[in-house]
Amino acid sequence: MSFKKAKVQELLEILVVAAKDVAVQPTNWETWSIAASAFKRLFFAQDDEHAAAEDWRLKVKAWGQNEVARTPWDERLCWLHGQARTLTLALKLHLETELRREVEAFAASSASAAGEPSVAADPVQRRRLKWCRWLAQHWLAKTLDLLQLTRCRVKALSRGSLWVGKHEGGRKQDDKGVTEEHVWLTRQCDALARQLLWFLAQCTDMGPELKGTMQILQRGADSWPQPAFGKPWLAVSGAGKLFPSLMEFKAKGGGGGGAQVPQLLWFVPYIAARCQWQLAAVGLADLSIEDMLEMLDDACTVESWIRRANVDAAAQLAGGVAQRKKQVVEPHWRMVVTRLNIVLQMPEKWQIASKHTFHATPGSGAQVFMDCLKALDFLQTLDTYYKAKLVFRRARQAEAEGELEDAVKQVEMLFVYPKDFPQQGAGKVGIGLYRVSDGGAGKTENPQVDPWLESKLQLRSHNCARARIMFFILDLYRRILEDVMPITVVNAVRWEMHESEMLPPLPSPNAEAKVGADLKTAAKSIMSLSDNLPRGWEALRSMIGFLVSLTRGLHNNQANSFWLAFHEAFGRALRQAFAVLVRAGYAKGAKKPSFDWSLLAMLRCYWFSLEGNRQTSAKDLAELRKMVAGCYIAAAEQVRMHAAVRQPATPTAKATAALGGANGAALTQKLKRGVEAAEAFYQAILPHMPSGVLRGMWGSSDEAAPPPQPKQPPATAVAATKAAVLAAAAAGAVAGVTAAAASFGSGRTSSGTAVAAAKAPGTEAIMLVDSDVEDEK
Repeated sequence: MSFKKAKVQELLEILVVAAKDVAVQPTNWETWSIAASAFKRLFFAQDDEHAAAEDWRLKVKAWGQNEVARTPWDERLCWLHGQARTLTLALKLHLETELRREVEAFAASSASAAGEPSVAADPVQRRRLKWCRWLAQHWLAKTLDLLQLTRCRVKALSRGSLWVGKHEGGRKQDDKGVTEEHVWLTRQCDALARQLLWFLAQCTDMGPELKGTMQILQRGADSWPQPAFGKPWLAVSGAGKLFPSLMEFKAKGGGGGGAQVPQLLWFVPYIAARCQWQLAAVGLADLSIEDMLEMLDDACTVESWIRRANVDAAAQLAGGVAQRKKQVVEPHWRMVVTRLNIVLQMPEKWQIASKHTFHATPGSGAQVFMDCLKALDFLQTLDTYYKAKLVFRRARQAEAEGELEDAVKQVEMLFVYPKDFPQQGAGKVGIGLYRVSDGGAGKTENPQVDPWLESKLQLRSHNCARARIMFFILDLYRRILEDVMPITVVNAVRWEMHESEMLPPLPSPNAEAKVGADLKTAAKSIMSLSDNLPRGWEALRSMIGFLVSLTRGLHNNQANSFWLAFHEAFGRALRQAFAVLVRAGYAKGAKKPSFDWSLLAMLRCYWFSLEGNRQTSAKDLAELRKMVAGCYIAAAEQVRMHAAVRQPATPTAKATAALGGANGAALTQKLKRGVEAAEAFYQAILPHMPSGVLRGMWGSSDEAAPPPQPKQPPATAVAATKAAVLAAAAAGAVAGVTAAAASFGSGRTSSGTAVAAAKAPGTEAIMLVDSDVEDEK
């Protein structure tokens, strides 16, 4: 039975019927199995809702304060997870016990029989074998379900979900911020995954395809986790025994009437290797790195075999016409990434990573590194899902090597901008890491379901992948700011500060500079601000421009807590950076402003982008506009004084336009005069800049002030207006009908009366105010 497309109401009805059935027949294990699957699917549905409702602003706030923001599961989600896990675990143990009993009975009957009787010739043994295979199939399904449920809890505690900081009260943590519960759950996943891997290698016909795993089992079979039926099965299986396998998968691929081989076969060695790698990070791995690579190599081999087998199976159904199957990239990608991590994190062990090469056998760690990069570059061409993952890895590598400007350029490639951006397309910038879609796969219940696809379809998994990129951007911003700017100034503008506290008291604009330089000379002096800058300044300029483009392009819909939180975070990062630049210009011993021409243009574009912001609350938005206006005033004044330019006496029309709309309405008279003075200076010096017009995704240096946005009356005012219009329309209609009736009674039916009725009071207002009133009438 499949639950994949079942809705919540249908799942609840299934549970009601199952509860009635087990009340009558408590030993009906099939009903218990259906209930467990329904609870699992119901948990997945509720987990998606919980992930969609998470307040990511708390996690961003925790990042700013270097703390842990754990969003706990609510009682409903905990209860569903507990029910699904308990039922699945009980069924797994029951099936395991039954299978052990049947295998032992099979061994006992075989030992009492004379010689080695053939299973095909003994009907009792045939029935017992059929029953054992049924139990094995369902044991495999429930063990996979239990593994998936445990991994859901691991994801809820992962770094991408929690964004772990320094300390979480009440829980012991190691230096990497991994909780004891997270480690314990990872060990549970590892035990389940290795039990499944043992089952595939020893109890099915997949042993020849799992060569690496078979070698590992031969070296340490006693310490390997086994199911309860493991030892009895080994006594009756293998070469020269009664029958070789509990499940047969090779008979399906190309030889079983076109049956498709399930994707779970490559997933089992893949997830076992991943669990061991995660445990190795905390020093708790049971296997060596060589063994982990061998299991990943088995996953790649099995995936290739599955693809070929399913092509043959599809050809049988299509009458001999083979259809090419899309390659599953994940095991191959994980193999190359693991090799790359070995070279980067353990350079002395590069020879281990050189055993599984993509091209020729490398002879050094550098050659292994290049081989991995070539392999990743090839794999991302097979599936667009991995393009963003490759770019993100390059960005992290550049950041680790200290190439911060290159890291900014790489991470900027993760976002997709409209062609006409930023002139148009505000709120339409998206991230290239899309959510994996079901493409028709995994429509049947375990063991046919694709466990990896089932995991990636969860919203929590997608949010964790996106959050890693977003927090990396914030971490990169923080590192660049601290590397370039004086640390005392950076510490003075803390992340959690209110906007009104970020800027120091601004001095009054000085109308007269020390020397009244002409505009062309002043423009050259302003351009010289970009000379002899400290190392990393280009990275800071690139990061600020990137953040401006994100605040202008990302949609900040209140209904999407994820994008709303990071839109606010990027805006706060911008304001903190601009405040630090302003403070650095006023710092004791500062010889020149920290703002150059491009940074001043970016600040001006950010000020303009606040005009259309309607998602932030009115009170917060007013404070935000005041703070950005103060930054613009101070930055322009610092640059003007450096260039020794006299302040233009009369603000131009363009300078006055910068105060149009909601931006200007939020400012005090002092700030308005300051913005007018800053914009007048900017417009005066702009035509003389030798660099011409600067352009980028952040905007342009000659960008015009946006037109004021039309005011949107509150919903209560709109409702009152509609009510008044409807009342006027009703009164007008009554007056028209009365006049027409009087005219008819007196025998006067001129067209003038009809026109008067048609133009009854309120009818014009209906057409002008709301086009839907006609339907409401």
